[in-house]
Amino acid sequence: MFNIVKVQEEGERNRILFSNGEEYILASYSKVFDPEVLLFKSNVDGEVKDWIEIFGEKHEYSTEPKKAIFSTIDTYNRVLEGNNYNGAWA
Repeated sequence: MFNIVKVQEEGERNRILFSNGEEYILASYSKVFDPEVLLFKSNVDGEVKDWIEIFGEKHEYSTEPKKAIFSTIDTYNRVLEGNNYNGAWA
């Protein structure tokens, strides 16, 4: 299960680093097209190691960025727990 490590905020970008004790993922909220949260493999400092997203979800414009990020992480954790991971947008 991935849990929060630290919050990284840059202007309109909201990013939060998560870890399961072995791996790190960076959750990034964006409104470039539609509001969405993308998850990327990262290092302990939150630097993205691979820009191919490992998971993502679209959200409503009314959803606050941090709430959207935690919702996406919750979904990702449930998908992993249930062995239902089939790719980034499955």
